[in-house]
Amino acid sequence: DSVEGGAKCGENVCNLPAESISTPVVLQDMLQQRAKAAIEGAKERNVARENQRLADLYVHRLIRRIAVKLNWVEEERRERERHLRKAFPWVVPDRPSRRRDRKRELRHRHVVEYEEVPGGGQFLM
Repeated sequence: DSVEGGAKCGENVCNLPAESISTPVVLQDMLQQRAKAAIEGAKERNVARENQRLADLYVHRLIRRIAVKLNWVEEERRERERHLRKAFPWVVPDRPSRRRDRKRELRHRHVVEYEEVPGGGQFLM
């Protein structure tokens, strides 16, 4: 008992002969029924989504409170900081690195192929 598009038709429309379904009044009624069903479905989905969001929020807050009471938050923060200190030892060298200076020079050295002239043109070097 479905109409084109997969929507269920009302009992009063499905029992009518095919020629009477094509009247504008019946089509308008079918359209309104489908719109009403779509709106109701959207409302139900919205309520379900909101209920799920509230439940997730409650569980999140509950777990957060438990973690704070058990001092897991501070432990985790200390562990994270300890791992960061080991992973990135930012030790300042005693003297500047010649290798780093050479790399820097290579990056900043660019090959000059053209020379700009005041007229806006360029000459080959």
